[in-house]
Amino acid sequence: MPAITGRPGLTPAGAATTWTAGQAAAFAERCVRSHTVRVKVDVYRWDAEAGGLRIAADIPVTDARLMLDASQDYRRSLSVVVPGQEWVPATHTDPLTPFGQWLVPYVAVDLGDGSWSNWLKLGEFAIQTSVVERPSGIHTVEAADWSAMVDAVQIEGNRGWRNRTPAVVIGELVDEALPKVYRAHVAQAAKANPLDSFAAKPGQGRWQVIQGLADRRALEVLFNANGDLVIRREITDEDTETGSFPAEDGGPDIGTKTSPTAVLADGEGGSLIALTATVTREGGINRVVVRRTGTVTRQKKGKKKGNEAVDVVVVRTATRTDGPTKWGDVYGRVNLVEESNAGRITDAVRDAAQRRADALLRRRGGVIRYLDLDALPMWWLEPDDVVRLQWGGRTEHHYVQAVTFDLTGGAPMRVRTRQLAVEGLEVSA
Repeated sequence: MPAITGRPGLTPAGAATTWTAGQAAAFAERCVRSHTVRVKVDVYRWDAEAGGLRIAADIPVTDARLMLDASQDYRRSLSVVVPGQEWVPATHTDPLTPFGQWLVPYVAVDLGDGSWSNWLKLGEFAIQTSVVERPSGIHTVEAADWSAMVDAVQIEGNRGWRNRTPAVVIGELVDEALPKVYRAHVAQAAKANPLDSFAAKPGQGRWQVIQGLADRRALEVLFNANGDLVIRREITDEDTETGSFPAEDGGPDIGTKTSPTAVLADGEGGSLIALTATVTREGGINRVVVRRTGTVTRQKKGKKKGNEAVDVVVVRTATRTDGPTKWGDVYGRVNLVEESNAGRITDAVRDAAQRRADALLRRRGGVIRYLDLDALPMWWLEPDDVVRLQWGGRTEHHYVQAVTFDLTGGAPMRVRTRQLAVEGLEVSA
């Protein structure tokens, strides 16, 4: 059973604490069986005195899709179709207009004994567009997580930070952009080792700037199902092979091979409905070189130590060294080079470059093998989660790349997975 109680986002609507272990276990157990779903969508607007002010509860929805995708600029997005004329916007203060309003969807499942689970919050989504079609009367609302709101506030002039940690810089950029209070889950790696310098240029979206900074320090930045900001270390093979992703590194727990977040199995009692398997070279690599250019602190003759403006390149390499896709073997040499200016070169910069190389190789190392599958909805699944797949007599471990949930029609969830550490076509037990 997945350990979903420790995951941010699994907070019942209106409650201040996460579910009990028993409630979470009952919820997870029911999700892998045929079950009935209830969905509600509330609408909020920011109020300077009240904070997040709910302006509409349980709006009618005839179709709704929640999409989570780690490869997209904005990780979480929501699309809903609202029936009738009463919800068609007439003024900027109406619930379904893109003037600061946001949607909060929840899901609950029947527990098989006549009772229902707690409501599970699925995210906070700022409305981007509200489209009404005539004569069909179809009213579609598109929304995205808070990263879209952050990115919309562009940098207005040359801007720089010196001797600030990544957490401070990211927090400042988000604080200035979001019209709401939010919580943050920050990895220790983001709180330590201040940046010597970091700069942003006019016209850059703030989320673009944040992602560039995160790449330099081998961090990932995202908004989770509670609408909280998460700054965590980038994930490497070591995290999924040797132990759970530690909470002090930003969480949430992504699972491991021995304790996956979910088990998807075919056959009797399983949750898998359909599956398509693909193997491709496209996008695959077997070597990563991360180059960081900057300055070093040196002792000059007869002078104190100081930063010397020289072209220093730190190269950190991660390479597949065995298996059929090892560097220089039959697979060939397929490399990826990432280069950026890191300011002053320190041990922290070198360590982050190595982790960045390892993380890139985890996502793209060797032959890429992915599955597109339909399964009974497991509402706690997130991109990067480690899942165990049991199908056709084989057992494989993958991480989730993208999930799409149908919130209204009782349809299966659609999941795209990528196999962990794929060297060839071997099956991992």
